[in-house]
Amino acid sequence: MSAVGWGPALQVMVTVLAVVSVVSPVVSLWLMRRVRRQMDAVSARAEDQRRLRAMFDAVDGLQVLLDVDGVVLEANRAAAEMARVSVDTMLGNQFSALAWWPDDETTRGRVQERIARAANGEGNRFDVALTGPGDAPSAVEFSLKPIRDPAQRVVQILAEGRDLTDRQRAEKSLREVGALTIMGQIAARVAHEINNPLAGIQNAFLLVRGAIPTDHQHYRFVGAIEREIARIAAVTRQLYETYRHDQAMTSTSSVILAISDAVSFLEQVNRTRQVTIETDVSRAPSLVPVPDALLRQALYNLVQNAFDASPSGGTITVRAVHDADWCVILVSDEGSGVPEALRDRIFDPFFSTKDRSVKTGGMGIGLSLVRQSVLAVGGHIDVRDRPSGGTEFEVRLPMTPIDTGVLR
Repeated sequence: MSAVGWGPALQVMVTVLAVVSVVSPVVSLWLMRRVRRQMDAVSARAEDQRRLRAMFDAVDGLQVLLDVDGVVLEANRAAAEMARVSVDTMLGNQFSALAWWPDDETTRGRVQERIARAANGEGNRFDVALTGPGDAPSAVEFSLKPIRDPAQRVVQILAEGRDLTDRQRAEKSLREVGALTIMGQIAARVAHEINNPLAGIQNAFLLVRGAIPTDHQHYRFVGAIEREIARIAAVTRQLYETYRHDQAMTSTSSVILAISDAVSFLEQVNRTRQVTIETDVSRAPSLVPVPDALLRQALYNLVQNAFDASPSGGTITVRAVHDADWCVILVSDEGSGVPEALRDRIFDPFFSTKDRSVKTGGMGIGLSLVRQSVLAVGGHIDVRDRPSGGTEFEVRLPMTPIDTGVLR
């Protein structure tokens, strides 16, 4: 009998006790002791129920107790939150009819079939995408475990759900970080291989330059060649330093230094563009817990993309601010903007809206690399039109390192 059910019984016993106490003190004493034992038992049972409920709710994951037909007998708080209802509302409903399942009969039929297998004594597991609070899909692994009585008959089923979303995201991030690290090593190797013959070309050019008289009709090309050699050397040097192996393994990086380097370098590369670049790092965090190579890779591509989109005489703005748990980097230009129909595609590999005649771009891999880098560290990237014209890219990097679940 439940604690609530004992109320009327206790009232009856107390009334009987009052009557008997007039007739027989011995009987009255016996009844008092019995009532006290019953009250103690009710209190202990209620405390056990509270303790079991607290343990049930404290379990890390979804816990739902079913009968052999799949009807919900009990559920913990996590399950109720996922179903977006109260625990009491879940009770008495079919497990396969809960609101978190995909809205199709095929899935619900398969869930019911799994329950039937568990009712026959066969424990089983399955993965499914559930719709949680805010309609955000969550990857959940369910296990259905038969509960048997002393005669080994299945009397109940325990459904346990484990959210795999964070783990899958962390595993994906680790894979992307690994891929970007390998890409960086290849890039550094390519830069090294270019630098060797480039040094020979530069030395040979110094000899040729001295042999060309200043009054030669093509002497004006001497300076142009020298500047282009210097530009290639700067590009390969920066590429090597950006993807250096020890930097790729660094867990923190300086936002202010990375922005300064990117702006200084790309101003020289684009010095003929007549584009002004302004920076504001007054509210930037000193360090962010992301690899320096990934931060620089994102900045170089975003700033160069802004140069390619800017008209002559335009201004690029690069800002960084510390916003609660995020480091927000904003790169804006005064170009023609990105058509709304193309915003979902600009991060696709090899998709580009740039003029093929632009010497610094057109391959369509820069923004794809930026997106991969940002997502790899648990960040977000967004693009929008500026009210005054042009485009603004917003990168949000977490100030707390992502938890991969790996013991260190």
